[in-house]
Amino acid sequence: MRFHAALSTAAASVLVLFAGTGTSHAASHSREAIPSITADATTKASAVVVGCLFESMKPFYVTAGGPLYAQGKIKSCTTPKPDACKLDVTLEKKLSNGLYGVVANKNTGWKTCKAKTLSVPYKCPQRIQKHTYKTVSSLQIEYKGKYGTKVVGSSTIATNC
Repeated sequence: MRFHAALSTAAASVLVLFAGTGTSHAASHSREAIPSITADATTKASAVVVGCLFESMKPFYVTAGGPLYAQGKIKSCTTPKPDACKLDVTLEKKLSNGLYGVVANKNTGWKTCKAKTLSVPYKCPQRIQKHTYKTVSSLQIEYKGKYGTKVVGSSTIATNC
């Protein structure tokens, strides 16, 4: 089974994943001032497209002095729905070498596919130095024994955390 991805612009960026054969298409269009990136993980089996639209939100605070949150959302699913979904949300911090490292992570486990939000809190160890953070979400879907996975990252936030 081969996977092909097509990138288009329904929100900020949309990724479509399906099983099958054919050509891979990619085009990237981004808009500024959009705090999240949206992806669509789908699988195509016997001409039936199934999947869920999900997004990765830019990290945020709920209260001043409170934890920094990463958030991923499954916004909607196709009819028919995938048999199962697993949403994984990670808060990543930019390291001194320019790469990102995981500071907090949570996943839903394999569950029924439906609209849901998963928030990951991170208690800032100190607030004296500015660091850059981003949210990375992945959605895995299963439909009749076929699997699809898509990963999408948010825009970044620089904050004293």
